[in-house]
Amino acid sequence: FFFNTYCQERDCNVLLKGKISDIHSGKTLDFAAIHILETKAEAIADEYGKFVIRGLCPGKYTLHISHVGCESEHYELE
Repeated sequence: FFFNTYCQERDCNVLLKGKISDIHSGKTLDFAAIHILETKAEAIADEYGKFVIRGLCPGKYTLHISHVGCESEHYELE
């Protein structure tokens, strides 16, 4: 992902969407929790592992993903 680091309030229209799956089995992780640490924005994946977070400003973010029975992961997005 790439986001510019300069942001004005009116530019906060970045959409982050994806699909959460197990890195070992490839199985989708339904109802995984996705949090952006810097903004407190969050989403819960649907039954297919898909999620959407709207209204982000361009910038760098840390994505925290958790799911029952799995180890939590952090990913840096830019």
